[in-house]
Amino acid sequence: VFFRSFVQLILCFTAALLLRINPFGSRDNAPILLFRGLLGFLGMSFFYLSLSLLPLGDATVIFFTTPILTLLLARITLAETMDPLDSIAATVAFLGVILVAHPSAIIHPTAPLALHRIFGAALALAAACCAASAYVVIRRISDRIHALHSVFYFALVATALAPVPALLASEAGVGGQLRWPVGDREWGALVAIGCVGFV
Repeated sequence: VFFRSFVQLILCFTAALLLRINPFGSRDNAPILLFRGLLGFLGMSFFYLSLSLLPLGDATVIFFTTPILTLLLARITLAETMDPLDSIAATVAFLGVILVAHPSAIIHPTAPLALHRIFGAALALAAACCAASAYVVIRRISDRIHALHSVFYFALVATALAPVPALLASEAGVGGQLRWPVGDREWGALVAIGCVGFV
């Protein structure tokens, strides 16, 4: 999370300078942009943690409920319309999430593997909720900010906060041992991830 956000922050700041845009935007919008950044950071962190507990496919399927959650949140908070087809799609999507999370793990949550999967699924779903909330916040303020402002604050908050949970998770033995990248291949992969995140 840290390296992805740090590269993204550098690229965003550079783009803002080239476009002659103040990356921090107006002071009035700063609080809600910081909140958007926090939601994005939490969503990314929860998703990466879920990858340490679930197969990539399962975690991704659960995280891809984000559009459905965005639809529901936009209906509640922005009073956007939701037709019957949207409701059916949302219901089918959540049934799919239950199947991916394995019903046996939910019905018999005593086995270590079952608890492992339930926690991983909960993290992936929390990531989707955070991402959906971030999208709704962006929608609400989209007419008052430049797109770079949203990306910049996301990268800024994530870069500032990422070291704390990374150290805590490493100490707790969650998500693998914390270490610096080794070799050109690992450094190149991290830079590439940051570039893709920016784009």
